[in-house]
Parts: sequence; structure tokens; C-alpha cells
Amino acid sequence: MIPRIIIAVAALLPLAFCTGAAAQQAANPLAAQSLEGLSTTRERPLFSAQRRPPAPPRVAAAPPPPPAPPPQPPQVALYGIVSESGGARAMVRANGDRIVGVRVGDDIGGWKVTKIERRQIELSLADRTASFAMFNGAPAAATDAAAMASADDEPDDPDIPRRRRRR
Repeated sequence: MIPRIIIAVAALLPLAFCTGAAAQQAANPLAAQSLEGLSTTRERPLFSAQRRPPAPPRVAAAPPPPPAPPPQPPQVALYGIVSESGGARAMVRANGDRIVGVRVGDDIGGWKVTKIERRQIELSLADRTASFAMFNGAPAAATDAAAMASADDEPDDPDIPRRRRRR
């Protein structure tokens, strides 16, 4: 019986003197294997019914950027409408100091002229429309109330001859 104990102790002696990684390898034979060498268990998981690796997580698509706001109608001042045999032409000042004549179908700041009537024009862009009229009651460039009120009065300067009013 003593020889058996000696043999068992002799078998355990190398484990007693081993430390660190050598002791782990001796205690666990899989510790000597690298994770790359054990790739089959990742490719075919033991506890999965299909024995297939899990599907990669779906990356949520970024939401599309919000659409750009539609452009504002151009700043148009309608100065007159000229009726000709070939159609009407509107005299407008748009986004600048130059007065130009436009016809139906012409472009003003990305907007199309769709209608020219006696005292107004209509511009459209996709499903939006904007109308501009002559004499629409908008205040003139001079906003001095006294100057506007006295526009119909007779001049008070003695050097300017007075007009006679018809009665």
C-alpha cells in the first residue's frame, strides 16, 4: 500500500512545484489552446437549435435629412401691364434695380409667371402660387403721414403759381 501512495505523491509533485501558466495548463488541458484554435464553437454554437452563429446586429439606418424649406417668392414690384396682340407683358422689378418685361412662362427668381391679368401677375413654383398686384394699397417709399396727407393740397409757396380749381 505504501508504494501506491508514493506513486500518487510522485505524480502530484510536478504540479506542486509548477506556478503560473504552467500550473494552469497542467490543471486544465484546454488552457493550452488559443481562442483562434477553438473557432468551431463560435461558428457552430452548442446550445443553439440551428447550430448557426447569431446574426450580426442590424445597424439602424440614419433617418433621412428633413426636406429643405421651399423657397420664398421673390420680391416683385409690378409697375405695369402692356397688352399686345401677341399677349400681355408685365413690367416688373424683381430682386434688383432693373425693370424688365416678362411674359407668361418666363422665370423670376426660380418662379414661373403663370398668369398676367389687368392689374396683377401670378407666379408659381410646384404647387405654390404667389400673386403680385399693382396699386395694392401698400405704403409708398415715403411714409411721412404729413407729406402723404398734403399731396392733394395746393402748394403754400408764393413763388409757385396756384392752379384754379374748376367749379
